[in-house]
Amino acid sequence: METLLYDYEVDAIWCDIGGPSPFDEIAADWYNWAKKSGRQVNNNNRCGGNYSDFNTPEYFTLNSYQIRKWESNSGLDPHSYGYNSGTALDKYMKGVDVVKQLVDIVSKGGNYLLDVGPTATGLIIPEMTTPLLQAGKWLAYSGEAIYSTRYWPVGPADTVYNLRFTTTPEAFYVISLSRPEGGVVKTGMPVPILPGDKVTLLGGSGKALSWAKQDGEVVIQVEEAEVALVEYAWAFKILYKS
Repeated sequence: METLLYDYEVDAIWCDIGGPSPFDEIAADWYNWAKKSGRQVNNNNRCGGNYSDFNTPEYFTLNSYQIRKWESNSGLDPHSYGYNSGTALDKYMKGVDVVKQLVDIVSKGGNYLLDVGPTATGLIIPEMTTPLLQAGKWLAYSGEAIYSTRYWPVGPADTVYNLRFTTTPEAFYVISLSRPEGGVVKTGMPVPILPGDKVTLLGGSGKALSWAKQDGEVVIQVEEAEVALVEYAWAFKILYKS
C-alpha cells in the first residue's frame, strides 16, 4: 500500500471488503506528507482504520441526502462487478435503470461508481455498452440537472410523485422518475420559484411551461407532445429571473 501512496502518488485510496489493513499505521504519515506536498488526498471507509473521507454503500443507495460524502457502487450485472457468464442477458441493468439510479444518488449528495467488465477475450458485451450509451444520450440533454449540482436539503424525494431535486445558484431542477401523466407535474411540496422564473423541460422543445402555486406545491403544465421528446427521467428546469 505504501508503494501506491508514495511511488505512484495516488490521490485516492479505495479499499474493499474492510478486512485487516495496515492503513491505520500509515495514514497519518501519508496525510502529513500530502499536506507538505500541497496535495489533496482521500480514502474510503473500507481501509480498516479510523480515518476515512467518504462512505461506499454497495449495490444500494441511501434513503435521504447525506452531509458526509458518499459514493454508491455497483455493476451493471445484478450480482457481479465483472463479467459473469452465468448471468442471463436480460438481467443486466437497462438504460432507464442507470439514469434513475444516477438521479437518485446525485439528488442525495452522492457519487455513482458504475462498473463494467470484459469477457475473457476482452469484449464488453452489448448488454453492458447499450445501457451506458442510452444513459449518455439522456445526459446529453439533461446533464445540467446532474453535473455541478448540489442536493436540496429540504427534501430529495417525494414518495407520492416520485421526484428528485437538484440545485445550482442559477436554477432549480425537478426531476420526475415517472412519466408525467395528465398534462401536469406536481412537486408535492414548496420549491424555490418566484414570478418571472422560467420553467422548461430539458430535452424538450425549449418553450416556457406554465406553472402555478397551489396548496403548498407547484404545479407545472406540460403537454404530452413535450413529454414524448424525453426518455427515462423528465428534468424540469426552473431558471431564476436575474
